[in-house]
This record gives sequence, structure tokens and C-alpha cells, in this order.
Amino acid sequence: MQRSAWLRLAARHGAGPRGAATLLLSALLGVAAGRIGAQPATTAVPPDSGAHASRPQPLPAPPREYMVSMWTGLSTSSTTWAPLGAAPDTHLGMLAVRIARRLGATTQDGQADRHSLWYTFDIIPAAIISPPYVSAPQGSGCPRRRVCAIARSDSAASLFSPGSVYGVGVTPIGVTALLRSHSALQFTLGATGGAMWFSKAVPTTRASRGNFTAALETGVRFATRCGRAISFTYRLHHISNAWFGDENPAVGSHLLSIGVDRGGARQRVDSNAC
Repeated sequence: MQRSAWLRLAARHGAGPRGAATLLLSALLGVAAGRIGAQPATTAVPPDSGAHASRPQPLPAPPREYMVSMWTGLSTSSTTWAPLGAAPDTHLGMLAVRIARRLGATTQDGQADRHSLWYTFDIIPAAIISPPYVSAPQGSGCPRRRVCAIARSDSAASLFSPGSVYGVGVTPIGVTALLRSHSALQFTLGATGGAMWFSKAVPTTRASRGNFTAALETGVRFATRCGRAISFTYRLHHISNAWFGDENPAVGSHLLSIGVDRGGARQRVDSNAC
């Protein structure tokens, strides 16, 4: 406040003690009013609706588009249902890795349908096939604990391999339907086709080392919310050389398999829960 203003205010209230007190009170009120006017305007914040506000729930993770599985199967019997098989009691075992990709798009909310369709690709690094018979000419004895196929002496050595035959394979053609994709208990239906190569001709020595394969499969799958699962599958498995060998005794096996999966339709709700 300028000096002339102070003089006019002092003259109005007098120069005595009472006038000085009145002058001091007026000055303090003016300073306080200036400070209040200089503060920025603030908006009112509504009070919390509750003492403990609920945390927002995380959205479900989008469905995985790929699935990787490792499975092993064993068959201790083979069928003679023509034309599925013509070599009875042949044993077959294999170890395989499956890579699957979902077919079709997801829904608008980012979730997969209740049932889904998958393309499958199997790699078979190890397989073993064991014919139940050994060759034995007429009039000769059969090895202990073995079943012999009796034939003429000049052809007996060319009927069956003397032991188990090992092989590898690939199954590039496959499709599997996954039913009840979002449930813990799921069901599968599928069909596959591929090829296998063995160390010797199978199932007889007049057949072929290279063979084609086809299979129909069905099973159950127990899935978790973290994308892991264990599966049990029955496969009606067919092996034949399509007459690329001198003979074509197809092998139709009842293959029972167990597998461990990673991926699939059932997804975690909270990423910190897995």
C-alpha cells in the first residue's frame, strides 16, 4: 500500500491507539484476502463409494493358437479286418511329438468357440514293430517261446524278420476336433495320414521298408486353466506299402496312447495364478 493511502486511512481513524489498532486489523484482513484470491481453484472430489473399493477383475487371456504335445502309444494286437489289416498279433509301439494349430478365427470378444478345429503335424522319432512269428522250415524245431510260421525250406528264411524292426516317420496330414474347449474334461476326434521308414521290410521280408500310415483317433483330455493337459487316445492305426513291395500284408493296430499337452483352448483367468 502506498504512503498516501496509509495517510488517508490514518486520518480517517485517528492517530491514537485505537486508530492504530483499527489500522493494523484492516491491513491484516487485506493481506489474507489477497492470498486467498491468489490460490488456484480446486474441484471437489466425490467421496469413495465404499471403504474398500473392489479391484477390477482381469480379463480372460486370449486363446492360444498353437498346441504342442508329446505322446507314446503301444499296441499288443492287430486286427485282420480287411482291408485294414492282414498281419494278426503284430506288436507296434511309437513315440511322437505333435504340433497343432487352431483353424478358424476367434469370436468378437477374443474368445474361442465352444468347439474348435485343429490342424496337426506329428513327428515320430522312434517306432518299433515286432511280428509275432519266426520263420521255420518244415520238420525243424521252433525256438522256445516263439510262434513259428511253417514253410518250405527254400522260402522259410524270407518270411519274417528275425526280430523287432525300428523306424521313424512323419504325419503331415491331420485334423482334430476339440469338443468342450473351455471345460476341464474335453473330447477329441481326429484323422491323420503320413509315412514311415523302417530299418527292414515290414511286416514280412517281401513287403517294403517304406510304408504309408493312416489313423482314426478319439480320446479324452483333462485340461487346466494354465494351458496344460493330459490326454488318453485310442487310435485305429493302419500301415501298408500300397503295393510298392512284392506283397502288401497291411498292419491294423489298436494303438492306446497317453500324451502331455501344452496349449489349447482352456486359458488362465489370472496370469499370476499359474
